[in-house]
Amino acid sequence: MSYFDNFPATPKTPGVPNLTMNAPLAPNTVVGDVGLELEIEGGALIPPSSFPKAVVCPDTGARWVGHNDGSLRGEALEYVLDRPASIAGAEQLVKSLFLLFHEKGTRLNPSNRCSTHVHLNVSNWKVNQLSAFFALWAALEPALIDWCGVARKSNHFC
Repeated sequence: MSYFDNFPATPKTPGVPNLTMNAPLAPNTVVGDVGLELEIEGGALIPPSSFPKAVVCPDTGARWVGHNDGSLRGEALEYVLDRPASIAGAEQLVKSLFLLFHEKGTRLNPSNRCSTHVHLNVSNWKVNQLSAFFALWAALEPALIDWCGVARKSNHFC
């Protein structure tokens, strides 16, 4: 008889109702890892409709579109990806955008109203991955907010 034979069997609990543990949360066919929103104030901003057709994520077809944002002042635009992009594709889209800004003489005003939003496609993440991500963010958030500066610390919109 082994040591463990002396312990009573404990029935497994079902876990979280309606979730299969360690299975993707909501498997889907959405391609891409991230969505981006860049809120920008400045001068000589470029309307996304005038971007070269080559400024596109090769993996997903994501492109920049523009929106007005009521939180921004003066000449301002929010540049948003129209669909998720791969990580490598998002990097190239951002580089292309800022290269275009440089070429066209866009002047950026780094005000405290501007921000960058990164949306993660977590639909294929497993429950344990998502919960680990939340725990990590909760542990790191205070340090990251401090790093962003005093103006961001009490900003309820950031």
